[in-house]
Amino acid sequence: MAAVNAKTMDVIGVTALGVAAIAALPFVPESPLRHLGDPSYLALVGGELTVAVVFTLRARGVRGSRFEQVWLAAFLAGMPAVYIANLVLHGGNDGWVATEWTGFAVFAMLAFLGLRGSPWFLAAGIAAHGLLWDSWHWRTAPFVPPWYAACCLVADLGIGLYAATQVQAWKGRRSRCSGQPAFSGGRLFQD
Repeated sequence: MAAVNAKTMDVIGVTALGVAAIAALPFVPESPLRHLGDPSYLALVGGELTVAVVFTLRARGVRGSRFEQVWLAAFLAGMPAVYIANLVLHGGNDGWVATEWTGFAVFAMLAFLGLRGSPWFLAAGIAAHGLLWDSWHWRTAPFVPPWYAACCLVADLGIGLYAATQVQAWKGRRSRCSGQPAFSGGRLFQD
């Protein structure tokens, strides 16, 4: 019975990931190729690349790998950098500087805890970035395009749900590999 539930959760996670990747696209006003230096468009490409990495691992039959967990942690830690880059490039009042750097510290800590502590920090951090950070910035931060906050919210919810469905696999891999270096012997993709 537990295997059926795990498979069902896995299907839900992969489906949420794919649906979010597609559902986020209508918010994007123009092709990222026309805005290669813009942080918001670069983040869009990074989000879609994250989805492509997960689907590529899945196509190779890899589930619950350390590589996937590290990739998603880097994704989480990097999300606030988009807001900081937009603040620097497009300006904002001084009140936003401390807010953005605080957000960067919080999400980086959640990413770290998601790797070194419980993977639930990773799943919760990605979802919280969408639910709390992106929704809070939508139409309130003068330096962030509203389309980006909406697009990121949708993507983060799908990626966060996917991560939540992978927690058991990451925990299982961790218990099987305890005492071994995370990236030893070409196991980066295999765990």
